[in-house]
Amino acid sequence: MGRVPVGRSKAAAKAIAQSKQSLLSFAPIVERGGFVDEDNLEGIEPEEGCEVGEGDAASVEEKEKKIRRGKWQLAWVIKWRWLHFDQKNGNNFLDFSSNPTCITTLIFCSICRANKNCKNPFGTSGSTNMKTSSFHAHGQTKDHKHSIYIAEVKAGGQSSMAAANDRQQEAAEKGVICLFRTAYAIAQGFVPLRKYPLLLELQQLNGVYVPSMYKNVMACSRFITFINKVLLDQILEKVKASPFFGIMLDESTDIRFVGFGSDGCNVMTGNRTGVAARLKEVNPFMTSTHCLSHRANLCVEDVYKNPTVHNLCDEVDQVVNKVASFFSRSSSRLQQLQALQDELDFKVLKVLRIQQTRWLSKGGAITRMCECLEPLLKFFKDGRTTQTRKLYDRLRSLKFLYALHFLGDILAVVNQLNLEFQAQTMDVTSVAPLCKATMAKIQVYYLDKQVDLNGFQLDSRGYPIIPDGGRCNGPLDELRSSVKGNEYRDVEMIKSIHGEDLEEVLEFQKNFGTSLLEGIRTRLQDSEATGILSKFHFLAPINLPSSVRELKAFGKFEVQELGKFYTGMINEAELAEEYSLWKIIASEEWKGKTFVDVWGMIYAHSIWTKKYPNLLKLAMVGMVQCYNTASCERGFSRINLVKNKFQNQMGTEMVDKLVRISIEGPPIAKFDFETVVQAWKEGILGPIRHDPVAVLVNMAGCERKGVWWGLKKAILGKVVPHICKHPEDAKTWI
Repeated sequence: MGRVPVGRSKAAAKAIAQSKQSLLSFAPIVERGGFVDEDNLEGIEPEEGCEVGEGDAASVEEKEKKIRRGKWQLAWVIKWRWLHFDQKNGNNFLDFSSNPTCITTLIFCSICRANKNCKNPFGTSGSTNMKTSSFHAHGQTKDHKHSIYIAEVKAGGQSSMAAANDRQQEAAEKGVICLFRTAYAIAQGFVPLRKYPLLLELQQLNGVYVPSMYKNVMACSRFITFINKVLLDQILEKVKASPFFGIMLDESTDIRFVGFGSDGCNVMTGNRTGVAARLKEVNPFMTSTHCLSHRANLCVEDVYKNPTVHNLCDEVDQVVNKVASFFSRSSSRLQQLQALQDELDFKVLKVLRIQQTRWLSKGGAITRMCECLEPLLKFFKDGRTTQTRKLYDRLRSLKFLYALHFLGDILAVVNQLNLEFQAQTMDVTSVAPLCKATMAKIQVYYLDKQVDLNGFQLDSRGYPIIPDGGRCNGPLDELRSSVKGNEYRDVEMIKSIHGEDLEEVLEFQKNFGTSLLEGIRTRLQDSEATGILSKFHFLAPINLPSSVRELKAFGKFEVQELGKFYTGMINEAELAEEYSLWKIIASEEWKGKTFVDVWGMIYAHSIWTKKYPNLLKLAMVGMVQCYNTASCERGFSRINLVKNKFQNQMGTEMVDKLVRISIEGPPIAKFDFETVVQAWKEGILGPIRHDPVAVLVNMAGCERKGVWWGLKKAILGKVVPHICKHPEDAKTWI
C-alpha cells in the first residue's frame, strides 16, 4: 500500500481500511492448503496503483513511481498457489505500530511450512520480500521440491510413495537400457566404438530419452563387457549342464572333450604325435573327425586330379579366371559390361575369380560365368584386340560351353551338400542320409541316362541334339534350351556337325560323375571316424522304417558296433534291450521327429531318463560330436570384420568380446537387456560403488528410511550434480 500522511483525507483512511479488510477476508481462502479456486477470483486484476483520494492531482504515471514494491497483488496467488498467510501464530500481517500509514506483509509457502525440516524463510519465519523474482526463485529450490514430494506422499499414503519410486526407477532403467541397446547394436553390426556418441546423439535428436552420462567410448566398452559376461555365463551354463564335451579345432579355437573335429592338417590328425592322437591316449572313447565340409571340398579336388577329366577342368578354370581378371583390371570394361547386361535385360553381375582357399568358390564362380555368358559373348564379339578375339573363340566352343555348364550344374549339388553340413540344425544322424541323397542325385542326373554315342538324334539343322540330364532349370537344362543347331542364343558356335565334340564332353561327364561318387564314398563314408558317426543314425525316429519286419531288424548292427566302441561307458546287453523297446515306441509316438528333438525331450523327463540310461548316454555323445569346423571359420571371418582398418589398434580382449556377441548374441529385438542391466547394477565385474549411476538405478525404489535411503540422499545431493551435464538430468534423478 502507498504511504498516506495522517489526516490527509477521509478518502485515504477509507482506502486503507478497505485494503486491510480485503486481505483479512482473503486469508482463510489461502489457508486451506495454499490452493485457490480460480472460478471465485474471476474479475480480479492486479492493482496498478492505490487511489488515495479524488483530490490527488498526480498523474497515474507519477503515482506508480510512488507505489512501494511490497504492494500485495491477488493475481500472485493464482500464479503461485502455495503463497500463504497464517494468523494462528499471532503474527500481525498489517502492522501500523511504527507507521499507521504503512502496511508490512509476511509471506509464507504453505507447502514448505508443512514440512518441519524445511529451513527456508518461506517455511519458517516468513519472508518480507515482495518481489515476484523471489517467488520464482523459491519455486526452484531443492527445499521446495522436496516439500512437494513429502506433501504428495502424505496426501496419497504409501501407495503414492511406491508409485513415485516406481516411476523414478522405470525412467532410470529405460535410459540405461537405451545405452546398453546402442552398445549391443555396435557389437553386432561391426561398427567402430567411436561411433557410440554419434548414435546416442542421433537417438536424442529423434526424440528418444538418452541420459547425459555414459556417452563416451569408455562407457560403450564397459557396457560391451557386461553384455559379453552375461552371454558367456549363459554359454557356460549350457556346457556345464552337458555330461560330455566335444573338441572343435582349426589351429586356434576352444577345446572341449568327447569328440574331436579339425580341418585335417597333419598337426591335428597325425597318427603318433597329432593332437587327436594325444587326446585319444587320455580318452579312448574320443572320436577324431576330419571336418565334413573340408572333405566335400577335397572330393572335388580329387576329381580334378583325375587324368581323364583334368585337362578340360583346368581349361574351364583358366578361362573363368582370365575373364574375371580382364574386367577387374579395368573399370571402363566393367562399366561397359554392366551397361550391356542392363541393355539385354540381364541381372547386373560381376564375374568372379576361383579362390582355392574357399570351399564353395569353384562352383560359385563357374555358375556366375554361366549367368553372365550371353552378355560376355556379345562384349568379346565386338572386341578388336587379340585377347578379346581369343576369349571369344574359347567361349563359343561347344566343348567349352558344355563343360562349363556341366561343372556349374554338378558342383551346385556338391555345394548344397557342403552347406547342409554347415547348417546349425545339422546333427550326427544326418551325415549318412545326406551323403546317400547326394550320391543318388549324381547317379540320376548325370550317369543313369546312357546315350548311344553312335546314334545321336539330329535337329532340324542336322546337328546332334544335346541329351537330357542335369538338374531341373539348372545350367545344363538352360544350355540345352539355348542351343539351336550351331547357334547359342544368336551366337555362332564352334561345333562339329558329326558330334565328335559332344561325344567327348559326354565321356567327360561320365568320368567326372563316377570319380565324384567314389570320392564321396571314400572321404565321407568309409573312414573310421565317419563310419562310427554314421552308426548314430538309428537313434533318429525319422530314419526308422515303416514296415514291422524291417523295424525288427533295424539298428541291430549299429547297436553292436557302438556298444563295442564305447565298452566301459555303457552296458552292451542293456543297450540292445533298451533299443529294442525304444524303437517300437518311437515308431508309433515319435515318428518323423529328429534326433535332437526326441533325445532332448527324453533328457528333460526323469521317467524316460531312468528307462533308457545307456541309450541316453549314447545319444548325448552323438550330440557333441564335431563333424565340421564351420563355426571356427565363421569366427575367423568375424575377427576380420571386427578388427578392420578402422579398429586396427583394438586389443585381443575386446576383439574376443565383440566376436562372441556378434556370433552368440540373438537379434537385438530378442535380447534380454534387463538381465544385463541387473548384472550391471549388482556390479558383477567389480564393486558397485565405482559406478554411481548403477547405485542410483539400484536404489531408485528403496524406502525413504534407513542406511540405504541416507546413502541415496547423499548421492542425489552430491554425486548427481557432478555426473550430470545438464540440470534437467539432475532433476530426473532427484
